[in-house]
Amino acid sequence: MGPMSGWKQYLPLLFLVVALAVFLYLAQRSEQPEPTNPQSFEDVIAIAKKRDLQFRSDTEDGTFGFRLIISRLPLTWMRANDLVPGRRLDSDWVGTVAVYQFGDVSRLDEAELDYFVPWGKLFLYGDRSLIKELTKQTDFDPLDIPKEGGVRAPKRAR
Repeated sequence: MGPMSGWKQYLPLLFLVVALAVFLYLAQRSEQPEPTNPQSFEDVIAIAKKRDLQFRSDTEDGTFGFRLIISRLPLTWMRANDLVPGRRLDSDWVGTVAVYQFGDVSRLDEAELDYFVPWGKLFLYGDRSLIKELTKQTDFDPLDIPKEGGVRAPKRAR
């Protein structure tokens, strides 16, 4: 046996140490909490992917403009376009939430704003059970949940 055979006996141990290091890194990375206050559509997309939810824009070419649609099932472009705040029925928003950036929500009617839920720098509108799943908020006051299926945001000082 020459000097080369001596280091070969440590190969299994070296392999085990490297495998353990990779495993610990991946385990630590997966334990990092999700953002509780998303700042962008990209943050929401990451959360949706992690929870096996669907996402899309409401534009035909798929680019993200003023809102992002999150849903439990895939939506066509036409279906995503049919989802309009203020013109909603329970069945329209079941399993579906629209995510808006702050500037886009500010253009809506004051009464309709009460149905939006703030989440980080974004606002959610739609199915209250999916909003709770996304935000992990469970402390909605039942009096503030309208029968139509939306979730009321906390009342703003006027």
